Amino acid sequence: MSEWWTYRLHDFLMFSPRTYARMFELYNEAIWPINALAALIAFALLFITTRLAFPPAKRSASNAPALSNQALWRQALHLTVFAYFAAAHLWIALVFLREHYAPIFWAANYFAIAFIAQAALFAFAAAIAVLSRDAFYFARSQRVAVLSVITVSLALLVHPAVLLAIQNSWLALELVGIAPDTTAIAALGFLLLIRPSDAANGAARLARYLCRTMIAIAIAGCVIALLTRLAMQSFLAIAPALAILAWITSLFINRPSDLGDAHK
Repeated sequence: MSEWWTYRLHDFLMFSPRTYARMFELYNEAIWPINALAALIAFALLFITTRLAFPPAKRSASNAPALSNQALWRQALHLTVFAYFAAAHLWIALVFLREHYAPIFWAANYFAIAFIAQAALFAFAAAIAVLSRDAFYFARSQRVAVLSVITVSLALLVHPAVLLAIQNSWLALELVGIAPDTTAIAALGFLLLIRPSDAANGAARLARYLCRTMIAIAIAGCVIALLTRLAMQSFLAIAPALAILAWITSLFINRPSDLGDAHK
């Protein structure tokens, strides 16, 4: 029996890269057009979030009604983002991980438990967003906001583009909302931008605990995605690696740049 230190990462891989790609081809074919719809919704959420998180720099007092309307739109957006990722994580756990991934990789059943837990946390965050208008805001640091947009773009654009170049098949794409890797990266990106309030009320405190836990699970998903791609010796390891780097970078950004009153 070989000693444990003689093993390499690819020795723990229970399937070939071709088997993994074929699994996604069958999965995408079976669920069409849900995969396309999930990706389009994620694109729309990113576009709307970017518009609300980067408001015009100058406002006058006469714009008070517009600011009030923007607060309502912000609350609705937070609710929609949380509800979307709650549904996406639940779908991935029950449909992809248990029905498609588990037959070729036994650990997928344990990943499904984590995704169900993440779905519950996002659903809880959505409920808080409904009950409290001030529980969540947009990141006060413009640099963190930019990092979040880049991170979501990794999942929506970079990962699919690299995969399409490698596989040369649209059916092999791992889209946000229906695939675990891209969904974990996108969730991390949105959680970098939609931050809990610093208020002392119960809803804000609960929001802070939720966000920390959701970010931890998203980071764990990115780490698993990174290790899986490294085991397959795939260039797709760049997407989760950059997402983790973006999160680490955000921890060192401590000089906020006001994004208007979107967080107030």
